[in-house]
Amino acid sequence: MVLVSALAAALIEMLQDEKLRQRMVTKALEYAAQNSWNVRKNDYLELVDSLIEKRPMVLSETKQNRAIPTLSADKETEAAIKD
Repeated sequence: MVLVSALAAALIEMLQDEKLRQRMVTKALEYAAQNSWNVRKNDYLELVDSLIEKRPMVLSETKQNRAIPTLSADKETEAAIKD
């Protein structure tokens, strides 16, 4: 139940904090743009080909430099998630 409480607290925080909400929207749009089908299709097709041919996958430069955006949670939320 601790995880449910942490999720509820995070949702309430997001609803009450306009700046946090806007940061999350911005990060989500950035992530979606970096991971759209048009951007990732060559990586996906390379993966499928490498699995069929049983060879190592060659990562594109875009994929090698990709970072998943994160938002830091407060310490109480992080502790609840770990439990």
